[in-house]
Amino acid sequence: MNIIMVGTAFPLRGGIAHYNALLYRELSKRHSVQIITFKRQYPSILFPGKTQSETSGELLRVPSRSLVDSVNPLNWIAVGREIRKR
Repeated sequence: MNIIMVGTAFPLRGGIAHYNALLYRELSKRHSVQIITFKRQYPSILFPGKTQSETSGELLRVPSRSLVDSVNPLNWIAVGREIRKR
């Protein structure tokens, strides 16, 4: 089965990114899986932390494509078209 996951993933940090990395690892044992993640989660002015990127090393590294721009709804349409092609 071909599966495309859309959500937060490495190189972005956070609990959902960690969960998605673990989910990817399990699903990819039996299926073809791709992850499409965000170019940025928040606009810089609204981001409370120092970095949106994971800094803990290689532990949760999974292959992903950073395509979705969370603050540009027009980008979402382009990403939807990209997914439809697959």
